Amino acid sequence: FGSSPPRPAPRTRAQGRAQGSGRDPRREAMAAPLQLFVRTLGGESVAWEADAGAAVGEAFLLHGAGCAEGLGLVFGGVALHAEQKVSEVAGLHDGSTLLVVPRLPGGGDGTPAMGKRHK
Repeated sequence: FGSSPPRPAPRTRAQGRAQGSGRDPRREAMAAPLQLFVRTLGGESVAWEADAGAAVGEAFLLHGAGCAEGLGLVFGGVALHAEQKVSEVAGLHDGSTLLVVPRLPGGGDGTPAMGKRHK
């Protein structure tokens, strides 16, 4: 019987990249800054180049959208937290627009009659 030559061991992804160009285009795309747009309360759109690790709240500081007190950011109908990282925002990609919106005061007035029946 003829024996076939031994098969080489399968390569892992890391080994495959090491033998090729050594670059992973997916990782490079994630590391590249994103060009995002911030729509201010006045209606103007301002460009913002943000790294994936940047906090969303930096949009207020970089473009003078006013004091962040009383303002919030919204993307895709979801309110964003100022300390949330750009990479953590679901659906955010290059060219997306964040909206600066006024925060609305909410909650009750703190009186004990809230939610109780009146006689």
